[in-house]
Amino acid sequence: MGALEKANLFFWAWAQSAKSAKSLKLLSPFLLYGVLQGGILAVLIYFAYPPFSAILVPLLRQFFGPLALHYPQSMIILPEVFHRADLILSGIIGVGTIGVATQLFATRFNGEKPRLKEGVRRVLPLYGILFLLWVVETGLVLGLVVELPRLLAGTTPLGGRFLRILSTLLGTIVGAAFAYTSVLVVWEGKGLLKALRGSFSLFGQNPFTSFFLVAIPTLLHLPLDWVLGKGEFLVGKFTPEIICWLLILYIGLTIFTNYFLIGPITGFYLLIKERS
Repeated sequence: MGALEKANLFFWAWAQSAKSAKSLKLLSPFLLYGVLQGGILAVLIYFAYPPFSAILVPLLRQFFGPLALHYPQSMIILPEVFHRADLILSGIIGVGTIGVATQLFATRFNGEKPRLKEGVRRVLPLYGILFLLWVVETGLVLGLVVELPRLLAGTTPLGGRFLRILSTLLGTIVGAAFAYTSVLVVWEGKGLLKALRGSFSLFGQNPFTSFFLVAIPTLLHLPLDWVLGKGEFLVGKFTPEIICWLLILYIGLTIFTNYFLIGPITGFYLLIKERS
């Protein structure tokens, strides 16, 4: 298959995903996950009040120091605390959300009517495999995006900004290599090792298309991630509550980017399979 045909399939997958966005059933897994994210954010904002204070106050003091319990420092650290909590949520609920969404997209692109209950029923027995795949992929991505710049800081003439760009690029490549694992497990019924081999093989055959399927949603997040990393500036320049509004915007953006991550990947896989 030539590069032009792969590009056409890429744009078709995106177009079909955009066209299907009016379907509440396809959006529902991402909306429900967004509601859970919003609930976590609300709990973290009101961490000092019962019943949340009994658990969160000792945890925040342990990991962020006593200043984290006081306003406005609590707002400055809120993005980092939220991202850590969201990481846990993604491992517990997010892997299932992606699996269900994959099933719904594949059913829709296959010309059938997607049903949320059938998607959940299909994914529940596969949760263990999806979770293990998430652990491996997330561990690799965090190692490259978070730990690699820390390890190399001060030991290389490369600037910090270049290291961040390099680590983000490497993390995106890892994400692209794992991109097809969900559809291989949920739609094709592959086991852990076969899903890994199949996804790596598809990535090797379609490296650029796979990269951009993952990179575009990732890039849409980077500006807001950068802004949220400037907590002290935001709190000093504006009202501290702007952090809360930016995190609400982050949740909304996550719904959008997750939809346009899973949909095009699933659609592209089905097209590649059809032509193989």
